[in-house]
Amino acid sequence: MARRKHSSKYTTYLRSPAWFALRKAHLEKYGADCKACGKTEKIHLHHKTYENLGHERAAELVALCESCHRGVHKFHKEHRSLTLWQATDQVVKTGRYRRS
Repeated sequence: MARRKHSSKYTTYLRSPAWFALRKAHLEKYGADCKACGKTEKIHLHHKTYENLGHERAAELVALCESCHRGVHKFHKEHRSLTLWQATDQVVKTGRYRRS
């Protein structure tokens, strides 16, 4: 599967001190475990929407392991009628991409 290229604005933001601080605070408050499968390794902070980039609310973010993060984007690509937010919530709720 080809990787999606992110905009330079998004990439720059993910390298910024503001993002690192937000990520750290979010994971400390809500837990650094994958909300889909429970893993604690290779945790990403996934955006359910990019509408408020740089001004995200906690509800717009969710901790996912690398595998489940890829799974959310794959699921969203397969179900384009869903928003990214809806696809994320469905994967988290059902654990569709849980690994044993």
